[in-house]
Amino acid sequence: GEVITMADTTRTSTKAGGVVKAAASSAAGTGSAATGAIFCVLLAMQYGLQPFLKVFIGKGVNKVSLVLGTELLKIVIACGIMSLEGSFGRNFKGWTVRTGALSVLPSLIYATQNYLLVIGYASMDSVTFNCLNQSKLVSTALFIYLLFGVKQSAPQMCALAGLLLSGIMLQDG
Repeated sequence: GEVITMADTTRTSTKAGGVVKAAASSAAGTGSAATGAIFCVLLAMQYGLQPFLKVFIGKGVNKVSLVLGTELLKIVIACGIMSLEGSFGRNFKGWTVRTGALSVLPSLIYATQNYLLVIGYASMDSVTFNCLNQSKLVSTALFIYLLFGVKQSAPQMCALAGLLLSGIMLQDG
C-alpha cells in the first residue's frame, strides 16, 4: 500500500484494477491550506456551539418525512447552485437510466444513515452524539485500507486512535 496525505493528492494506487485517488484531490490547489483551516475552525465552532444549537425533534414528528424533506431540499439546493454556475448540463452529460439505477443503492444507504442519525440525535445529548457520529471515520479508514490498500499517515493514525478512544470512553460512561 501507499500513504496518501493531503499534501500529496496526485498519487494513486491501482489495486484490484481500480484507481484510488485521495479524497482531498478536489481540494488541491493554492488555497487548500487556507480552506482546510477555515473548515477546521467552522467544525470546532459547530462542536462548541452544538449544545446551544440542538434542534428539538418532537415525538409527533414523522422522522421519515423529515429525512425525505431534508434530502429533497439538498437536491433542490444542489441543482440551483449547478444552474447558477452553468454546470448543470455538464454534470449530467452521459447520464443514463443505468447510471441512475446504479445510484439508487448508495442513495438508499445514505437516506437510511440520515434516518438513523435523526433517531440518534433525538435520543442523546448533542456532544455525545457528535463524538459518536465522528467514529464512523475509523471504520471508513479501515475499509479504505482493507479494500484499496491505502494507508493513513502517522498524524492521521493518531487522530483516528483519538476518535476511537473517545468513542470507547463515551460508551463506558
